[in-house]
Amino acid sequence: MTLKSCGRFVQSNNSGMGTAVLDIWDISAIPTGATFDIQGNFPLAGLVNVDYPVGPNRVLEADLSGPFAFSNIFTRLTQSDRFQVLIISFGAGWSYEIQCVENAISTATEKTYSKSLAHEVLREAFRLPPMKKKEEVSI
Repeated sequence: MTLKSCGRFVQSNNSGMGTAVLDIWDISAIPTGATFDIQGNFPLAGLVNVDYPVGPNRVLEADLSGPFAFSNIFTRLTQSDRFQVLIISFGAGWSYEIQCVENAISTATEKTYSKSLAHEVLREAFRLPPMKKKEEVSI
């Protein structure tokens, strides 16, 4: 599965299929700093697990029944361009969708600013003190 842009929900291709489904989502086209939401429905009970980055980090684990929605389940990191969703359902007819939301800082830093200027923008946005330069150490 591939998520190519933010701002709208994209339904899983596997919705309603079987009782256990593992979807791997490619988010390489999504800017760093974007946040992710999931919503869906289990006519009967079900389990949703979301891992980001894939494997070592569970960001959502929920036993559900009926409609569900979770916002800001994770933030896109530079070094990881995939996440996985594991669905275990006790019946057919389930569905889920994913969307990402670009925030102003992630959009600006990805599309406009250089890396050093992005650090300055973030420092100002969060009112952090200026970074000190590392001193050279000779051995």
